[in-house]
Amino acid sequence: MDDVTIELFSRMVDSERLQRCLMMLDEYLDFASAEFRVSGDTETNDRLFRFEDIKTGEWRESYDEFGRLFFDLDSAYGGISNSDGFEHLTVVLKKSTHEPGSLIDLFGKVSVLFQADFSFVFGENRGSGEYFDVSYSSNDEGLGLAAGLRDVYWLNFYGETFVKLIGAENICELPAFEISETDSGIFVQVSERVEDAYRFRIAIKNQIGNQYFVPKGRRLEHVDSGGVLRLARHLLTVIRSPKNLAVAEVRPQFEGEGPYQRTTTAV
Repeated sequence: MDDVTIELFSRMVDSERLQRCLMMLDEYLDFASAEFRVSGDTETNDRLFRFEDIKTGEWRESYDEFGRLFFDLDSAYGGISNSDGFEHLTVVLKKSTHEPGSLIDLFGKVSVLFQADFSFVFGENRGSGEYFDVSYSSNDEGLGLAAGLRDVYWLNFYGETFVKLIGAENICELPAFEISETDSGIFVQVSERVEDAYRFRIAIKNQIGNQYFVPKGRRLEHVDSGGVLRLARHLLTVIRSPKNLAVAEVRPQFEGEGPYQRTTTAV
């Protein structure tokens, strides 16, 4: 197994809670040597921070202004961005730096703290032809995640919005390795090992209901290990892309939106 990626989306989290999430990630990653960068409109406007600045909250005003924070260290890289009304946290754990038990524990805790509407973890087997659909990009309406789910991953957290949409009973009856309910949502671990998740995803997706998934999703270009600059481009261009991939037949309803929408919009 190569890199393992954590992705979280939330409409509710604020910069104070984002800071607490970074503190939690520090317990797993050790940010002592990390460099943090708030990306401005141009490279000359980028603002650099050390972890001490993160702990004191000095980064938050810059993040609130530009909505993009990236970090890089030997074992991982990642970032936070604001798009389509969602805060989006990405952490890419480099090969051989992730231990499954600790990763599962981290994912559960940070998903709850992040107030995630949806979060997931997937691993990559490069050269295997196995690619999860992670194209949570904006479409013409600026929907992003609100256009619907894209795939089923090794670890999945369905927040309150998706539990209401799909149904708690339906989620809890999925043929997954482990399922647990919390006050914040439902965790689904598809397989015991991260490398086995891909072959179980179709059966679980079919049982959830294909109407909740965006059809014919696009596979994103791989972000190379150590490629924090490519991750920045991924967050700045792909997630904010105006191209419409399509929307799910039944979309989630987030706070402030109208009723669930049904559509047969083509790609």
